[in-house]
Amino acid sequence: MNILEDYFEHVKIHRGENTYKTKKYSLQPFEDWLKSNKKSLKDCTDDDIALYLKKKKEKKKLLNRTLKQYLREIKTMFRWYEKRKRVDMPTDVSDFPKYLKEINRCELIAQMQIPSFMIGPDPEKLPSLTFEDFQKLIKVAEYHDRIIIYLLAYFGMRVREFINSLNESNIDWQKGEVKVVGTKTKASPRTLYFDKQYTGKIIDIYLKNRATYKKKYRHQINKRLDRYKDPIDTKNNPHAFRRLFNTEMFKSLNQKHKDPMDRYIVKRFMGHEKEKDPTELYSNLPDLKNIWLKYHYLNDYHNLIQLP
Repeated sequence: MNILEDYFEHVKIHRGENTYKTKKYSLQPFEDWLKSNKKSLKDCTDDDIALYLKKKKEKKKLLNRTLKQYLREIKTMFRWYEKRKRVDMPTDVSDFPKYLKEINRCELIAQMQIPSFMIGPDPEKLPSLTFEDFQKLIKVAEYHDRIIIYLLAYFGMRVREFINSLNESNIDWQKGEVKVVGTKTKASPRTLYFDKQYTGKIIDIYLKNRATYKKKYRHQINKRLDRYKDPIDTKNNPHAFRRLFNTEMFKSLNQKHKDPMDRYIVKRFMGHEKEKDPTELYSNLPDLKNIWLKYHYLNDYHNLIQLP
């Protein structure tokens, strides 16, 4: 019996695909770490879990709230495993001690307290990126980093979408369209647009330079942005530019377009879940491409980056 595979199968059936992916992301590294230390889920203890979380904190500099989430996922899995063991109690009395020992081990893990190194407040959250800070970053960043910053802010994609979508196979240069792929939810696949005279040329520069990067491009984007912390007092990770897009695009539409559908239009640009809003609204949205090109919040800032 493979505990983790059985648990994942249970989650897929009863909780859905997205929950399965979340739990796999949290739990698979834990099992891998146990194997590297010649242990398994069948014999690990709460001390092993505490050590794993401590190593994870030291290596990745994770916040306490993130570590607590990992701990919750581990405890939930063992709580499920404990219940399963109780249901599967053997009929042979001689096997009872072994089963009871396993149940007690799982119960101890499920009731595990938060380790002392995870207690205490996390550093204060930085406020969201403002448009003024975005302009500061553009000014101080190296040329190709400016390109990345501009495109993150222009499209408002998730970083995975940004990496997977901005390549020749997903760009229609003639129409000025980008097919967004590598998405998070069912509502996320979508088409975004760009003006060919300015942003199209910036995309072209980006693609020519991107070929010089290594495979772990996502981590490189984070590291490159991390170099520009000093000029601003707000977040400047890739997702911060997505939030900026959401705020500024809605502000632009609200001021210039002034349509009751504006918030749904921005949601569509963002690739947010359709199910959270009345489905019929999405079938009646106006010409999204025209709205994007006419009311984009960066339309008046085509001097941010000097083109060759």
